[in-house]
Formats: sequence, structure tokens, C-alpha cells
Amino acid sequence: MNAQRTVLVTCDINALVRIREPAVAAVVLQLEQQHGWLAPLAEAVENGRIEVRRTVLPGASEAEIGRWLRQGIEVDTGLLDLKEALIADLMDLVALTRTITGGERFVFRLFTEAPRRHCGYHVDTVAPGAPPWGLVRVYNGETTSYVDPAAVTSMSDFYRYLGRRERLVQRAELEGDSLAQAETVCLDQALPFVRDQRAVRSVPAGAVVAFTHVDAQEMFAPSVTQSPWIHCSPMSGTVRLVVNISAARAPRRPPQAAAERSH
Repeated sequence: MNAQRTVLVTCDINALVRIREPAVAAVVLQLEQQHGWLAPLAEAVENGRIEVRRTVLPGASEAEIGRWLRQGIEVDTGLLDLKEALIADLMDLVALTRTITGGERFVFRLFTEAPRRHCGYHVDTVAPGAPPWGLVRVYNGETTSYVDPAAVTSMSDFYRYLGRRERLVQRAELEGDSLAQAETVCLDQALPFVRDQRAVRSVPAGAVVAFTHVDAQEMFAPSVTQSPWIHCSPMSGTVRLVVNISAARAPRRPPQAAAERSH
């Protein structure tokens, strides 16, 4: 993997568009001032007062996403203000995705779930020809881990890890193979595609991450057009609220020059 690939950490929202640069694998936006509603949101999610079944809207417009959010996020009357604040933030993220990708329809994923070991280090994919970028935000709980791209030995090594891990997880979960489960833990500890495990880092709490995906047609190819962001959700901990957004297909117009978002 190209050693010049990098992950930018910034407090400047306009820097999110730098994800379109070939040398950038991800841009981590640390919000200088966290909203006051985030702490009550975290408590509500962790206590089960806000629940969102894992949902994927595969090609929705901004308006369609907004309508779904009002119906799909169910809360009691005491949390209506919190729901409105969350919806406003999610719609801001959709708008940012439009700015970055130029897309008009989006793959929108939202869920509340407790972490588990099913998914290790991986890359996200987009449909063939779609802009290879998207956004993710974890609103509470343990944050996402990622590998400094310069420390990845090669995409071939990473895909070898990924393929082996998927086979082990299948044996552990579908066949109840305890040995496969133990091997999965060892594999996650070894991370054979990483030169130095000190290069494994964590996304700051509450950050928004713009990151490079893999075109589905290039998945498992040793060389890809743009270096993807190799990352991993936590494997244990409290229930988290997570949103992931990418463009559904190639845009009709080029992406705008800068990102704008109100907080």
C-alpha cells in the first residue's frame, strides 16, 4: 500500500472534502464543541429508550431519508426534543455526504446494537461506479479502531486476513466450532497485515469520519484505485447508535468545492 496514504485528523469541517484526494484514506472530524443532547442520547440508547432496528435504505433521496427517520425512530413523548435533535444531525450528515460525493441518492444505514465479534477489520464497499466515499458517526459507546494506512503491509495481506477471518466466523457462528472462535481471537490479536500494531488507532468519541470505500468490482483485487480505510468496530461493550452513509450511484454533477454544516 502506498506509504503516502494518510488519515487526516482535523477540527475544520471544510477539510472533509479532502477525502477526494488520492493520498487520503480518511478524514476524522473532531467537533470542537459537542452538543449538549449527546449525553442524554447516549443514556437513552444504552438504557434501551431509543432503539433503531438495523435498517438500510439502499437508494433514498434526502427527503425520503427524512420521512423515514420521523417514522423509524420511535421514542416516548419525553424524548421528542432529543429525537428532533438527532434527526437534524443525521440530515446534516446526509447533506455533507451529498457535498462530498455529488450524489443525489444514498445508501443510508442506521442501527442501535451492542458490539460483537462478528466483524473484524474490514473495508466498506460501494456499488460499481459510485463515488468511493462515505461518512460514519458513532454517537456513543466504544469508538471505531483503524489502522494507519502506512503500516499496512499490502492489500493482498489484508485480503488474506479478511478471507481467513470470514471462514473462521462462519465455522464459529454457523457450526458452533469453539476452536474456530479461539482462532478468530488469535487472528484479531495478531493482525498479520499490520507492520506495527502501535499504528492501530481509535476514532475520537463523537467524531464524524469521511472515508474511502472500495468499488465492489475491485473488492479482493490486490491493487485498488484508491486506498480504502481499514477499520474495526469494538467487539464488546454497551449498545451504540451508529450511522453510515454513502452515495448510491454516480452523480449527475461534480462534487461541490467545500462542505458546510451548522452546529
